[in-house]
Amino acid sequence: MRGSTWQTIAIALCVFFALAPTLDAFGRQGTACPARTKIVGGKRAKGEAWPFLVELRLVSPNHSVGRHHCGGTIIAPDWVLTAGHCLLDVSDPKYPMQIVRNSEGKYVHKETGYELQVVIGVDDLVNVAAENVLEVADVKIHDLYKGSPAETGHDIALIRLKSPWTGRLARLSLSQATDPAEDEQSLLVAGFGDTVETQQGGQSFTTREPLKFDSSSQTLLETTIPAVPLLRCRQSYAKAAIGAGQICAGYEAGGYDSCQGDSGGPLVVKDTRGCSFQVGLVSWGQGCARAKLYGVYTRISQEADWIRRYVPDVVAVEVDDTVKATAAEQARKALIDAAVRQLEDEFAERRNRIKIAIKGPAKLAVGARYKFEVESPVAGRLVLIDIDAGYAINQIFPNSFENLNSPTRLSANTPLIIPTEDNGTEAFEAVEPIGKGRALALVVPDTFPISSTLASKDVLVATKGFKPVPRPTNYVLNVLSQVVNELEKTSNPNGAAKANNWAFGVLDYEIER
Repeated sequence: MRGSTWQTIAIALCVFFALAPTLDAFGRQGTACPARTKIVGGKRAKGEAWPFLVELRLVSPNHSVGRHHCGGTIIAPDWVLTAGHCLLDVSDPKYPMQIVRNSEGKYVHKETGYELQVVIGVDDLVNVAAENVLEVADVKIHDLYKGSPAETGHDIALIRLKSPWTGRLARLSLSQATDPAEDEQSLLVAGFGDTVETQQGGQSFTTREPLKFDSSSQTLLETTIPAVPLLRCRQSYAKAAIGAGQICAGYEAGGYDSCQGDSGGPLVVKDTRGCSFQVGLVSWGQGCARAKLYGVYTRISQEADWIRRYVPDVVAVEVDDTVKATAAEQARKALIDAAVRQLEDEFAERRNRIKIAIKGPAKLAVGARYKFEVESPVAGRLVLIDIDAGYAINQIFPNSFENLNSPTRLSANTPLIIPTEDNGTEAFEAVEPIGKGRALALVVPDTFPISSTLASKDVLVATKGFKPVPRPTNYVLNVLSQVVNELEKTSNPNGAAKANNWAFGVLDYEIER
């Protein structure tokens, strides 16, 4: 469950935003859609990218103290969309969160009497002033939600405001035609919740109101996560209600996720102009950022009729604005290029550059067989990734023929020919498509989870050619997330140069007929 009072982003994505005035995607004068400078990593998000995001908080009767509760989005001038368990949660005795209406007509926390309020227009909760706070007039919880999102689904609710919001609104995906694909899709999520699963308590500060406030995170955080097919998600949560009403997202190795306190917050996709539209909301997950335990999100399109029952003028994203096949291919290529650039940036501050060359016939021709010569300034385990001319991605080393219990290691400043004579692979065969490709080489510490990036044997069949791995976008995001996550672990508290037991190199090549 991700909606407790003390519950957001386990590790977040740093972004920068263009501020040129333009007519934005919501039909109002505003800022241009932001451009991301990183694919994985970073911590701070800016409100310009999330103008529709709200914070739900609980405030004491004497208005002296408050605490963060959940997230949400404003979808009409007087309506906020959030998770059902932010208002009703009877499944966890530790957090008996049940919002009720008191004798004064206010919606309050049943156990504490703290009033539920909506905060909008800030990305740092210290800056909350009276004009950022909206009072609650009514709440609506989905009829089929019974207090346990993993058991019943339909984890969705609406909050009606006493006074209208005049700023920008979220656009929603209200049909399957505008929903994200189960793979090849990069999603973003944001909130003010926990930064790690084991976080004890939160940050205490005083707002501008003034109000003594507790929150898991004082500032808004965001992260990018890849979509996960429902079949794979159900394998991780065999007894849970995961189907057409859910979206799953996360990394195979964990490390980046929504977390406690993010509940009800938006899961978004970028449209053809780079503007966000909401496809899901944070619902639940086992822990935060754990390997193969993905985040589960309520799929908004499946609840479209229920939403329109109360909010008939909700803004739906147009099909023409969503990424189509050609645009999706371009977006996938752009994301892979950005990931490679980020790897280059991650290693820019060190001189640990790998020398990589192809050994074989002078002309790289389809059908010819080759080996790679790799030399690294540091010792460690080698990961070799091929990105072909069609942007199919294949981890060619280590592969299913190598014994991962006795992996091939590189010695410092000593050339190594890959594949070696004893690792089960004779050579790498150049295959179509013809054109320019790239080979990426990483030297990583022994502790790096190479096996979790490796394709399964049913994908890497007994062939000596370069066979692409399905879901290349998800694959490269997973590899990049592991690298950035591991590099973060090796940074010292003063932010000095990261550990020197890593190396990286890129080889551009071209295959001809």
